[in-house]
Amino acid sequence: MICAPPTLQKGSVDIAKDYPKILRRLDQFMAPGATLLLCLNAPELNRDYLLEHMAELAPRYTLIEEIQSPEVYLEAEGKGLKTLCLKNN
Repeated sequence: MICAPPTLQKGSVDIAKDYPKILRRLDQFMAPGATLLLCLNAPELNRDYLLEHMAELAPRYTLIEEIQSPEVYLEAEGKGLKTLCLKNN
């Protein structure tokens, strides 16, 4: 499953507040053994935000790989697109 919610959508999504709600519901959509591609494109939130919330709210998921953005995207360290590939154990 690919989880790539918008960072900010007025009146609908505030990713810092709403991402934990999404993570709590992953098991409703994911079969055991399924692979999850988790994306975050909020410059103010880093990869640790995702990893810490996954550990707390969806501890059965293990990190398989962190997918790096192509080098053509010159971004400040940690502020670009964060993409994690995880497995539901």
